[in-house]
Amino acid sequence: MAFMECINSEILKHKRTLFKKLLFLFPIGEAFLVFLDIYIRKDYLIEVYSQRGLGKWDMIFLENYGTAGYAIFFTMFSIIIASIVFSIEDKNGGWKYSLTIPLSKEKLYISKYITSIIATFTVPVLNTLGLIIIGLIFGFEKEFDIVIPLKNIVFQWIALFGIISTQQFLSVINKNNIKSVSYGVLGTFLGVSIVKNSGLGYFIPYNYLFLAYYTDIEIKKLVLGSLISTAIFLTLGVVTFKRKDITN
Repeated sequence: MAFMECINSEILKHKRTLFKKLLFLFPIGEAFLVFLDIYIRKDYLIEVYSQRGLGKWDMIFLENYGTAGYAIFFTMFSIIIASIVFSIEDKNGGWKYSLTIPLSKEKLYISKYITSIIATFTVPVLNTLGLIIIGLIFGFEKEFDIVIPLKNIVFQWIALFGIISTQQFLSVINKNNIKSVSYGVLGTFLGVSIVKNSGLGYFIPYNYLFLAYYTDIEIKKLVLGSLISTAIFLTLGVVTFKRKDITN
């Protein structure tokens, strides 16, 4: 019961902040960029994707990831969200208050993780709904396949498990929130660079959102990599947090 109260308390802390507005504005803004892209280059894009053996709905979602920059911006957005959720307690003795709840430090750490997951999970849903609306506006409803948006959402969710667990671990070992965010952003750009040149990118959690809309082989690597990194970094985070003095 105390664990659920802690999660509810975490959510309420951010309910009326800019944090909540960004969770809505970001995915809708990205969808709007896709709308402009297709509106300007519709015929050209349809031809290019048809030559690659891809349909109009694949076009919409791939333009979202690529041209609109959704993958890289959402990765960095998730990094910031995870860092804010964890480090908000560093202000005004928040950790001391949290420890007044009859809850172990392990569960307190995991409640932070779950809060970040819940927050970021809304982004793929809103973004995907926006992309579906775009497809309907352009008259692509006859080719609509519900599997495409569903896979888009689910694989992004799986990618987020690894990203959030990694970033929260960086937050617990770095008192300076700016430093932990910087490491996350650096990891994102390294992941993008490495994945283009070798298979090592699959071992960098910040790279997982870039793989959420590709071949079955890459999806399998995404799922396996995210689950493994989640197990590793969540465990490391819990162990580190248990040993850390957070009462000062």
